Amino acid sequence: MLGKFKIILCCVILLSCLVTPSSVHAALFAPQISAKSALIADAKTGQIIADQNGNEKLPIASISKLIVVYLVEQKIEMGTLKPETTVHVSKEVAEFSQDLSVANVPMSENQNYTITDLLNAALLPSSNAAATALAEIVSGSQSKFYQAANQLLIQWQIGTNQIVSASGLPNGALGPFKNHQLPDDAENLLSARDVAKIAYHLVNDYPSIVSLTNQQQANFPGLNGQSTRIKSTNLLLNQSDYHFQGLKTGATAHHGHSFVGIATFKNRPIITVVLNTDEHAPNDTIFHETETLLKQAETQVNVKTWSRENMSHTISIKNAQQQTTNLKAKQGLEIFVPTAAHKVELKFQPIPKRTAAPIAKNAALATVQPRFKNSNYNDYLTVTPKIKLTTTKTIQKKPSLLTSILDYFK
Repeated sequence: MLGKFKIILCCVILLSCLVTPSSVHAALFAPQISAKSALIADAKTGQIIADQNGNEKLPIASISKLIVVYLVEQKIEMGTLKPETTVHVSKEVAEFSQDLSVANVPMSENQNYTITDLLNAALLPSSNAAATALAEIVSGSQSKFYQAANQLLIQWQIGTNQIVSASGLPNGALGPFKNHQLPDDAENLLSARDVAKIAYHLVNDYPSIVSLTNQQQANFPGLNGQSTRIKSTNLLLNQSDYHFQGLKTGATAHHGHSFVGIATFKNRPIITVVLNTDEHAPNDTIFHETETLLKQAETQVNVKTWSRENMSHTISIKNAQQQTTNLKAKQGLEIFVPTAAHKVELKFQPIPKRTAAPIAKNAALATVQPRFKNSNYNDYLTVTPKIKLTTTKTIQKKPSLLTSILDYFK
């Protein structure tokens, strides 16, 4: 008996080692591409459509620049910066920008740059110096930027991370911005789900960012004042049936290429993430992998639509002249569903303490949200979307008994 127990215990331990958190996925389907990690999410609802090793922390390189871009957009929203605000870069940033081993867009401390210039440089040709300059502009110093970036990730429930650089470079390549308390190989590590969350917040909180990321090229001030052209590293712009509009590429010496994109799939806006192609593969492999990911999704998922009328509901009202009332949905709902057999329904949930008269017209009294019977399919970057159900008319309070008697004898 003891021998059998030992065998069972060994099997349990072996299985627990094989099924690690990074290999578990809860999505509509599991794609198969050669990159280390991949994910597709609905850009509006956050629904996870496809997941391949989406929880493993991997080097994300220049995709990191989306964090400083988000913080810049925050400052613009707050009014402390404007896109046309003119700035100078520091001497350290200017010298860093002319180090050809880590930089591709040279800058001068004597040249004027707008915030839009620096955003274009960081997003299109992936200028490390421009991202570093933006970090100083929004936070005052690189160290304060790291604090702000880490706090932002915690706010988004991305977990405990340490942002090493605004540019995505490893610590040893940061030159004057190197952190001497960290090893040279320290770098930004995030999962495909983490990257999708960053992109999700960026495109939903600041949708105008797409007007920058969908550019194939832009003007940029040259060293001697003349205008130069900087080009995007995103080869899918205007070249894909999925209508990519950005967002960001990344590359490392030992972990291949990565890409996070915003595209259209089955008439829905989506976010794609592919991390770490083979380091020996051609540079454009990352784009082929992204398209392969979406082609696999073509046969694996469809879109299910509920119209506003499909989501109407009748609810009981306390102390009302009429005991029930009809609720209408504020909007319709679309989600992705697997092409394989599945069951999905709308879950109705009254909002507590709101179902007693009197109630105004258009008051939200309940919500509906989609729920799959297979719980693995109920997977979202943030929370399951809820559609509010509202009253179609004013609901009057039921008169008291005394009022009814007096009204009777009038």
